[in-house]
Amino acid sequence: MSRDALEALVLAAREPGQPGASFRLFDALVQERVGRIFTTMLLVRPDGLGERVFTTDPVAYPMPHRKPFPGSGWTEQVIEGAQPSLSRNMAEYLKVHVGRVVFEALGAGCLLNMPAVYGGSVVGVVNISAVANAYDEATIAMLAPLVAALAPAFALLRRELGEAPSAAGLPAARRS
Repeated sequence: MSRDALEALVLAAREPGQPGASFRLFDALVQERVGRIFTTMLLVRPDGLGERVFTTDPVAYPMPHRKPFPGSGWTEQVIEGAQPSLSRNMAEYLKVHVGRVVFEALGAGCLLNMPAVYGGSVVGVVNISAVANAYDEATIAMLAPLVAALAPAFALLRRELGEAPSAAGLPAARRS
């Protein structure tokens, strides 16, 4: 990922409408640089639930949506271990995930889950899909700085959890 892309994402945090503005820019950068079928982002809530806070396909992956993280190797790797998970094809995907019907119906065959870490804790997970075998370790290395740049946005959402979500599924801005 170019330095210009990282700089754009970092500077986007200055824009109003956070964290949605940063999430949308991240998605546009991913689409432009590596391609994607859909992107979702999960907030890792302090109560242990995952909450979808961004989606590029609200029909297939609606918001708001909360679910527990399964007690699995994926949870140990991504949520507890702060390491990405890459399912390059449907066989690898099925070893880790459920929900094949929607995933395949969208034309996806590859899924990359990247944790966003803030202050030593995973605060969010960015999920990016593409056709089978579209992503590899080079993709992870390229996207890692951009996902890291999103960590403060996820941290902001965690701080704002007590507020009512807006129509976009993101917390309303605080009023002074």
